[in-house]
Amino acid sequence: MPNFFSAPVLGIDLGASFTKVSYRPGWTAGQHYDKPCRLVMIENRPLVPSLVIHKKGARTSWLCGQTAAVYRPLNGDQVFTNWKADLFSNELTLKVSGSLKAAGEFFRWLHEKISAAGIDVAACRVKVCLPAFPDIDQPASILGQEMELSGWRNATVSRVMEPRANTVGVFGEGRNMLFRPAPHADVNPHYGVMYPQGSPLLNHLRQYGLFDGPRHATIVIADIGSFTTDLSIVDFDAGADGDFIADTEQTSYKVGIIAGFEEPLLDHLSGRHGFAVEGLTFEEREAIKRAFALGKSFVLTLPGSQNIKLGDAADQKVARQIAAELASRVWDSYREKTANKQVKYLILTGGGSVAPLVRDAIHARFSSAKVNWADVDGMETENGEVGDLRRWPDTGETLGRLATAVGAASVILDLPAGPPQKEEISIGPIESPWISCGCQGGNKECMRCGGRGMYLRQGA
Repeated sequence: MPNFFSAPVLGIDLGASFTKVSYRPGWTAGQHYDKPCRLVMIENRPLVPSLVIHKKGARTSWLCGQTAAVYRPLNGDQVFTNWKADLFSNELTLKVSGSLKAAGEFFRWLHEKISAAGIDVAACRVKVCLPAFPDIDQPASILGQEMELSGWRNATVSRVMEPRANTVGVFGEGRNMLFRPAPHADVNPHYGVMYPQGSPLLNHLRQYGLFDGPRHATIVIADIGSFTTDLSIVDFDAGADGDFIADTEQTSYKVGIIAGFEEPLLDHLSGRHGFAVEGLTFEEREAIKRAFALGKSFVLTLPGSQNIKLGDAADQKVARQIAAELASRVWDSYREKTANKQVKYLILTGGGSVAPLVRDAIHARFSSAKVNWADVDGMETENGEVGDLRRWPDTGETLGRLATAVGAASVILDLPAGPPQKEEISIGPIESPWISCGCQGGNKECMRCGGRGMYLRQGA
């Protein structure tokens, strides 16, 4: 059996706020493969804070995970809340060079946590989800080098576009089943049991096949994430061979919850109520964001037992305005990609799908679009799994929040199935255009790096 199927798969949805990791064991024997994808529970949670903190002068200088999430920054500490976005910067500033180091420390920590869950990382095909930007090659190569230097050297690492993985997760729910009609025959998808009963795709196919309904349906999946909004436009043809997919388009836009909702909201609250955003812990920022997304107030307790109540009528009005502005940017992206297309279903996933204030604003902004909103709650049921590896219903999070990670670990990575395709460009061996400087960023007068710790390779 080829390594493409026999090797286990590790999927990493590298989110700006939270990272999600999924795992699917390899196909070792038999004619049928039906082992579902599992979410790796790190620190007993499916959502891993992507935050990285460097403590100035401390013995344990780098903090990740929950330790970083509850840590209150002090003067001199460096807090990397959105280092993923810095990887796409065109200039190497002090902030960007620090984010590169933070990325390496995060992946070193993540490797240790995944290994502690009993997964042999070196034996896996590792798929890292990245935005579908046209200029993705250089950031991918930089990230690949940081992963290699952080313990992932022996793993087979490749990248997959976030919209594609999200689509696979939504339609397949980690169940993409395979079979071989004979011991040495080609591997084929088991379409009859791959799509969960009740999903928009299966409903459309049943409507056409059983009730002579419409032959075609265009479905758009909008993944509203922390850093980007990813759009998948999938054209289903009930008469097409194989997986019924006639055409697909994937695009990512720099429209996300952090820049579009969290940062302007916190700027307003800090200015009105007199507290420093820089002094908040990651958990406090998330708690404030969740409270406002639900239309609720929040009591912020600062050092010295000072309590500040956030979320009165004036605050909520501003929050609704900010959500409406974010929804308008999502609408502009949607309109650009769906011009001259007749979209039948619209599915919302990502952090925006679980934030009622943002979700309602998007629904209101899209009121003129003649589409049917389809839920992505998932059709799988809980089975009581506990421990480090769990089916997504047993994690406590919705499929909409976990779909990209679930799709990344699919044995077949197509839309949503089909014959195996060549993997995306490997991000491991590509040489980074940046070189670590011998001064390690400690010399602000350094002629090479100017104290940034890295300098651009000649000719890059």
